[in-house]
Amino acid sequence: MTYLIKCPACQQEGLDPRYSPIACIHCKKEFNIVGFCPTCHSELQKFKCCSVDFFCNTCNELISKKKVDFHVSPASPAG
Repeated sequence: MTYLIKCPACQQEGLDPRYSPIACIHCKKEFNIVGFCPTCHSELQKFKCCSVDFFCNTCNELISKKKVDFHVSPASPAG
């Protein structure tokens, strides 16, 4: 099962935090997603190792996507 976060536009869980930019599966609006460490608040590196998707270079540890502090912002229009 894919872990989805809430879309700020339609308020439904429709954004996959592993990808950015990404369109909501419900309203189709595009967003950028950035993950931050819940401990030190540094921006996380996207990483794929088993079921862990994020790595904190500051804390030097793998972070489960369920613990990440995600910041969602509208994607910039192309052009």
